[in-house]
Amino acid sequence: MGTTGAERRAAIEPWCRCADCDEEWPGDYMVSSELWAEAGMSPRDGRLCFTCLEKRLGRALTILDFSPGIPANKPIHFGYNLAEAPPEGDDNGR
Repeated sequence: MGTTGAERRAAIEPWCRCADCDEEWPGDYMVSSELWAEAGMSPRDGRLCFTCLEKRLGRALTILDFSPGIPANKPIHFGYNLAEAPPEGDDNGR
């Protein structure tokens, strides 16, 4: 007997939710391994929504946190309202 659609969704669902707030996060994005580790995350810890990633980092995300060469980041560079650069004097920008 094969698996049902509901069973497949249940197996995938944890990876579609933010690890902190448990809200569904439908999009993909990629930040550097260093920034992810700075947020206390490892590659196998799941996903974080932008709000929870910002809380963990203690600062707002900027466009510089997302590499333009990563296909998953293309919508970020063409539509999300992120700051163009970190505030002056902020040495946490990427």
